[in-house]
Amino acid sequence: MQHRICLTAVVAASLVTGLVHAFNPPADTQAQVTLSIEGVPKESPADKTLAFTLRLKNSGAEPVQGTVDVWLNDDWQMTGSNTFAVSVEPGKAWQAACSATARDRVLTALYPIHARFAFERNNTRIELHPIAVFGAVRPAVPTSAAVAAPNIDLAPGVWGLTRLTPHASAWERNGRMIPLPDGFDGSEAESGATWFRSDIDLGGQLRRCFSIHPPWRDGHGTLWSDYRLKLPAETPILLRFHTAVREVPPGERGSDGVAFKVRVLAADQTEKELFSRLCDASTWQPAEVDLSAYAGQTVTLRLWNGPGPKNDTTCDNGLWGDPVLRIGALPPPVNEAVWAARVETALRLARAAAARKPHAPGVFRLTFNREVCGAAVVPGEEGLTDGVLAFSDGTRELAFRGFNVELDGMPVGGARDGLPVLRAEIAREGGAWVITHPIGQSQGRAAKTLRATFRADCGVLRIAWDMPGAARDARGAPRLTKLALGPATRKPLRIYLGFGAVYEAPGAFTLAYGGVQLGTRHIGADYADGLSLVQATDLIPDRVVCSPGNHLFTLETPGDACFMLAPSRQGAYAAARAYRAVCGFEKSPGVDGLLGRVCLDQWGGGYREAAKDLDRAAKYGLGHAVFVKHDWQRWGYDYRLPEIYPPSGGLEPFLEMREAARRAGMLFAPHDNYIDFYPDAEGFGYDRIVFNADGTPCKAWYNPGLDAQSYRWMPDAFMPWLTANMKQMREGFDPDALFIDVFTSIPPFDFYDRSGVFHARAKTVTGWRAAFDTSRRLLGHDAAMLSESGHDALIGSIDGVQADHWRPACWCTVFGDADRTPWHDMVTHGKMILFAGGLGDRYDPDPKHGYGSDDYLSNTVLGGRAPMCDGPFSRRAVMTYWLLHDACDALARAEMESHSFGANVRQQHTAFSQGGRVWANRGSNVWSVAGHALPQYGFYVQTRNGEAGVVRLNGRRAGFA
Repeated sequence: MQHRICLTAVVAASLVTGLVHAFNPPADTQAQVTLSIEGVPKESPADKTLAFTLRLKNSGAEPVQGTVDVWLNDDWQMTGSNTFAVSVEPGKAWQAACSATARDRVLTALYPIHARFAFERNNTRIELHPIAVFGAVRPAVPTSAAVAAPNIDLAPGVWGLTRLTPHASAWERNGRMIPLPDGFDGSEAESGATWFRSDIDLGGQLRRCFSIHPPWRDGHGTLWSDYRLKLPAETPILLRFHTAVREVPPGERGSDGVAFKVRVLAADQTEKELFSRLCDASTWQPAEVDLSAYAGQTVTLRLWNGPGPKNDTTCDNGLWGDPVLRIGALPPPVNEAVWAARVETALRLARAAAARKPHAPGVFRLTFNREVCGAAVVPGEEGLTDGVLAFSDGTRELAFRGFNVELDGMPVGGARDGLPVLRAEIAREGGAWVITHPIGQSQGRAAKTLRATFRADCGVLRIAWDMPGAARDARGAPRLTKLALGPATRKPLRIYLGFGAVYEAPGAFTLAYGGVQLGTRHIGADYADGLSLVQATDLIPDRVVCSPGNHLFTLETPGDACFMLAPSRQGAYAAARAYRAVCGFEKSPGVDGLLGRVCLDQWGGGYREAAKDLDRAAKYGLGHAVFVKHDWQRWGYDYRLPEIYPPSGGLEPFLEMREAARRAGMLFAPHDNYIDFYPDAEGFGYDRIVFNADGTPCKAWYNPGLDAQSYRWMPDAFMPWLTANMKQMREGFDPDALFIDVFTSIPPFDFYDRSGVFHARAKTVTGWRAAFDTSRRLLGHDAAMLSESGHDALIGSIDGVQADHWRPACWCTVFGDADRTPWHDMVTHGKMILFAGGLGDRYDPDPKHGYGSDDYLSNTVLGGRAPMCDGPFSRRAVMTYWLLHDACDALARAEMESHSFGANVRQQHTAFSQGGRVWANRGSNVWSVAGHALPQYGFYVQTRNGEAGVVRLNGRRAGFA
């Protein structure tokens, strides 16, 4: 018998969370005097007194005297004195016992103890400031000996079990039953049993799940979760769900089956098993259980899991997919005949609109760049949830099955087994058509109304969703938690996304928004024998979902979002240009000063060595550049933030480096960070930290070198620290650019504050924009603002990004062909500067494809991007500068007009205004264009200022400019 776990999903945190904390040692020595904080435990129970000792040791030849102060943050209070007047003779030591108690608001989290002692030596004031960090642990909430969940009062409607709380869980082995805490969602340490919520995609079908694994550690067992339900008298009452086991990687032995059972415990505690299945399939298996016999009763619904008949728990990661209760008479799902009729009606209206000005409800004429396309919206019985959107240019056509909508995590509309739309109405309001969707009972809340407003904007159809009159509670409810375009009538043959990537015949995948992955709010697709379409949203999406087998390729976004749909018969890039014309992106004030500059990036290295290299770079003419210096902050790279000044290693050598950059004519951009707040930084407190939905503080960067954990700043809380840092840097070394880490890498996030109030991601966007705008204002010079990776959420405040352009195979592993392509650039060129492919080892871990390689260079010039290399001086930095600078400088000042492919996606051509033309061959076969033979990763660029390329010349590879 085997007991081996196989979880390929990310498992939620264990019940017992380890608190990682080493940080710098809690002792500070200067002038042979040491102040230390001793006896601090690694972890301290919050209901016990925290005891520690202050010790001041004088190893010098002169006495010292002064005042020792000690303090914690506002979650703690000192008991007794926190100030000590001391005088210590040479060779002697002083110490004092201290203690503190936790206030009621204390968290299970990391906390600092500060001590400070100031004294004079040789007419110089010296300050010692050691900091100790410990983990506070709140007492565990007692768990009831019985498994008994509170009643959940249900009304007619649709109820998703993954959204119902609280629930109670337990596991059992050899007759021993162990209750788990109410609301259990995670992994249990003793047995290894897991039960957590997750979104799982199998075969291109994404479902909200309970992801479970029966007990396996030290023997097999069973696991269950109970819902105490007060059912209404209305019938039918149906429990619908899907079962599956998680897919396992090739070569890994899969599960021999997971047992799924549904049981009901009636009011008299009699138990009845209504469903049983042994599932070993990694595809969704539908199931339905009729609970109508229990109408009007209070019962316990139990979802039960165990191993297969051999009690082999290997890879027994089972999935309950989309478990929902449907109560009462609800609209039936739309059948295929009805869908087909609605599609045909919508296409007929769209064809007519392409030929003449439309007058019918929900019909539009889209025009851009001499291209005309008709668009039509045909609502179903439940509005857009079972309606159809169609586009036609009179010859080519494309239609979509409405929208996938979720309200507070519950699907909306009978087409998706969701909350019923009571009646859908369409009306004209000014130049727009509006569809209202009154929603039935939602998780115990009153009925709400969803509204979709349609209008034509040049070549784009805008669909703006909102909830008129919604009064949201502190947790942000009610709110739209998902909006997504439904499946298309045709299969996507070629898709585009992110910085970009182009895939032909892609497989199924999902990709989250963020600078490294999705990166843009617009995606595009070329459909089989149909139109191309760009989808975009004004708000920050969660992800893109690609499921070609279901004809699905869509953005998913929460909130009151506006979708922009741009069709084109000329391809996805032409559609992206139509979107660009209406998206409203504006360049920020520092863009013009950054145009055409080469980014020279340095990690590590001494300041004086960098100064010498900057002087060498100047002699080679590398002046039109920006020098980004990482790893200079006061406490070392990314530690004890936001304390960054003065530079580690001394201000004097740092100034030599800064002045060398000035002499060379380069902008100078030091690295900064306002995402990570370290517990040992001055002013740290959890009122300034982002919180998770479960009430725990959100962890940020973990510094492995110092074994130090940081927490994530609230996006409007760091401004006093940023303001102080900008003033110190301006007065200390006067930078004319700044690199703020992370903000264009991780996605802007929804968050909770310490009091549990929900804040939408728009507040994060506002806070991060303010960081760049304020820094630019305080530094002066219209200082250029740079960041990492480069999503498009901060355009208008960010000037340039190190465009970490990862390989397409990192995100989708199944495809016919794929390559990098300038997708981001078609919309953002001239509004936000993309530096090449970003960090060389992120572009490709193989150095043969990183900085200075023909692969890296051809990708740079294809999008008219600014070149980038490690710097400030090297052979490849000089080569990159002189090969690409003039061409990319000219392209930076032109408009990107079009993009096309040659015989395949490896042969690409971009056209710019002012005569700019670029051909890049990223395939293995030689491509002959514009009088040149381009080898693999070769390119040829023409601009009004000249030409450059990497070509095959006399049988050899040659570069010229």
